[in-house]
Order: sequence, then structure tokens, then C-alpha cells
Amino acid sequence: MALVSGISLDPEAAIGVTKRSPPKWVDGVDEIQYDVGRIKQKMKELASLHDKHLNRPTLDDSSEEEHAIEITTQEVTQLFHRCQRAVQ
Repeated sequence: MALVSGISLDPEAAIGVTKRSPPKWVDGVDEIQYDVGRIKQKMKELASLHDKHLNRPTLDDSSEEEHAIEITTQEVTQLFHRCQRAVQ
């Protein structure tokens, strides 16, 4: 209870702090950080696919492995484009 009426006991009110929602760009930063994490994971997956493809015991054509490499490469590319659009 305040000794003088009309005085707030809220310490933030004394320094003029207003509670607002964060700026719109904060959501963009969160999305970009999430996508960068996904890019890192996909890059590890892509490196593993390349190693598997290059170090196979036979020289047989493996279109299944090549297809997986192409799909993962496209996913990484799409994630980079998504990050680029979020930055702009």
C-alpha cells in the first residue's frame, strides 16, 4: 500500500518502461536460426551421402544414392533461399 495515493509501486513504471511486443524482425531471426540449424543437419546428411556414394565397394551406377544426393541438395538450396528472403 502506497503512503501517497496515485503513486505506483511498480519499479518499471518509475523509469518509463512500457511493455510492448517484440519487433517483427525478431520472428524473422528466430525463423532464420531454425533454418540454419536445419541447413547444418542437411549438410551433414549430404556429406554422409557423398561419402557413401564415393566409397562404395563397386563401381556400379547407383541412381538411388544419386537421387538422394540431388534431393538433399535441393532441400539445402531451398533453405538458403528461404533464409535469404527472410533477411530481405
